[in-house]
Parts: sequence; C-alpha cells; structure tokens
Amino acid sequence: MESEKKKRSFSKKDIFLLGGMLLVGAVIFLTVTLLGGSGETVEVRVDGQLVASYPLSADREEEIQGAGGTNHLVIRNGEAWIASASCPDGLCVNMGKISKNGQSVICLPNRVVVQIVGENENADEESSSGGADIIVK
Repeated sequence: MESEKKKRSFSKKDIFLLGGMLLVGAVIFLTVTLLGGSGETVEVRVDGQLVASYPLSADREEEIQGAGGTNHLVIRNGEAWIASASCPDGLCVNMGKISKNGQSVICLPNRVVVQIVGENENADEESSSGGADIIVK
C-alpha cells in the first residue's frame, strides 16, 4: 500500500520541473504575444502562388477561388478570417481571426493560405528587390 502512495506523489524535483516548464511556456507565450506586431497586409496564396494582397486596415469581403473550391475571406476592424468554405472539414473556418505578423489561416483541401505580413515582410518583393545573398562557409 505504501509503495502505491509513493508512486503517485510528486517529489520536489517533479514540482521544480513542472514549474520550470510552466515558466518557459509563459515566457514563450508572452514573447510571441507582446513582440508580434500588428500586421498591415493580408496576402492570399492559392497553390503557393500569390493571388491577392489586401490592406488589413480596409474592411472588405472577398471570394477566393482555390484549387478545390471557394473560401469567403472577411477583413474587418484590423482582423481577417475565413467566414465560410466549400471544403468538407471546415477547419479553416474554425481557425479564428488573425491580425499579427506571421499568423495564417490555411485551407488544405482548397490549397488556400491567408497570411498577415508587415510592411517589410512581403517575401515576393524582398526576393526580387536585388538584395544581396550571402553564403558563409
């Protein structure tokens, strides 16, 4: 009976480990939340190709024709989300609203990616702007 109680109780090491893991998780969460600035642009990609770019500051609704169906994109009050989709699982509709740099909503069946980017984060413009590539050996 005593051996069962000993197996179930937490030792000081377990409590320190759990506390450390919670602390690390809290630091990561706060860093992402506080340092992730608001985005400025909503980029829409279908099958990996940029098909549209909209300012996050202007309210609008758009139908996105994906590879497997359509998605209804809503941009309102500085947030973007997929309001409805023709995909069978509807996971993209349940992903919620996005507004910070790097956040995205993805619809795999329709091959649609909606991503928030900042003013200097447009990958297509940066890669074709003639910037230098550096290789370190």
